[in-house]
Amino acid sequence: MHQVNQIITAAQVERYVGVPYVPGKFDCADLVQQVLRELFGVEINLPQDRPRLTRRSAMLAQIIRHRPAVAKRRFGPAGWCCGDGVLMCVGRLPTHIGLLFDLDGEWWVLHNDAECRASVLTRVRDLGAAGFNLDGVYAWLPAQA
Repeated sequence: MHQVNQIITAAQVERYVGVPYVPGKFDCADLVQQVLRELFGVEINLPQDRPRLTRRSAMLAQIIRHRPAVAKRRFGPAGWCCGDGVLMCVGRLPTHIGLLFDLDGEWWVLHNDAECRASVLTRVRDLGAAGFNLDGVYAWLPAQA
């Protein structure tokens, strides 16, 4: 598993806030890949040519298909690390991902939100108020060659 738990400043994360969500071209998974690559030097196993889906059931199927090769669930906040993946439910379906950051002692999620049409930072404790439920936090697995 990648240990991407390094010190990241609020300024480093905030430069990714407001990145446009572009349906069919740049979604939540694309933002995760970009930030992992640029801030942590980490590549994950999401195919670049994957379809950018809009139906939640199709998104769920894609997540289920790719998750075993991409990430492993962490249990409890004590095991969370900066840069971990955050899988969120929209309704009851885990179909949205973001990245976890510890900013000034509080956990935040950076995610590219279709409703906002841009990337946003949301406190983990405020995910419910923002319309998301936390499915889990995941450590990234090394990309396979």
